[in-house]
Amino acid sequence: MSPTLGNCKTTGNGFHTSFDMAINNNFFYITNNSNSSVSLCSIINQELKNCSPTGFGFTYPYGIVFYGNYVYVSSPRNDTITVCNVNNDGTFSNCTNTGIGFSGPGKIAAYKGYLYVTNSTSDFNNISYCQIGTNGLLNNCLYTGTGFSEPIGIAIYTP
Repeated sequence: MSPTLGNCKTTGNGFHTSFDMAINNNFFYITNNSNSSVSLCSIINQELKNCSPTGFGFTYPYGIVFYGNYVYVSSPRNDTITVCNVNNDGTFSNCTNTGIGFSGPGKIAAYKGYLYVTNSTSDFNNISYCQIGTNGLLNNCLYTGTGFSEPIGIAIYTP
């Protein structure tokens, strides 16, 4: 017997060409590429409610990941990663670009004090990794991995 999904229904609204999503502290977040925003929704009885934009300074956002009290959002069109503080009510504040040397950053992952970023332009085809400072800013960004062909996804396996 193969697993199947059942009783699915549409939930949430106001999304625009969404590329990534994340859940953090009972809030649901979606990157809206076509209108350069991130939507914040409350999760109420498994449904997305009260969706509205949060944060600022995103340019066609793609990937999103949370680490501690910070959120990181990639913007491939301007080769940036934006970091924001995550407030208790789920909103973002103090957003600023951080890190250097990205080329078409797509999906991102965080693990043990490092942020990993896919660089998907044809001249890079690698993964950046950066130390996450105590202030949330990215430091010492370097490249790792070769032989990729425009990587757009990343996951960290921790057995």
